[in-house]
Amino acid sequence: MPGVDTDRLREAFLEADYTVDGVQALLGPVAHEALSRGEVVPSLRATSGGSRLETLVRLFLLGAAVSEQAATQAVGPTASTGGSSPIPARPAGPTMCSAWAARRSCSRRPRSRT
Repeated sequence: MPGVDTDRLREAFLEADYTVDGVQALLGPVAHEALSRGEVVPSLRATSGGSRLETLVRLFLLGAAVSEQAATQAVGPTASTGGSSPIPARPAGPTMCSAWAARRSCSRRPRSRT
């Protein structure tokens, strides 16, 4: 990722507890099980509070759009950044979404398993 300090981004993820265990605890068993079936609505409900972890889950795991302000607050600053974010500044816009979500089809239909 050009312009992204991946070490500092990793630190931001760990500080927010964006780990397998942290995400599973946040979502709870019902939303986690639904997500394994490709159903995102329970996970969206479980991540509606606006915490750093909830924002990271929405942005990177669910591929949901979040406000640029929420994304900036979620990824930085970290303890070692001296007050700066690991993500470089970009022109102002209303929302951000992950590059993965931007490349995906808008369809949420499960892929065939053939």
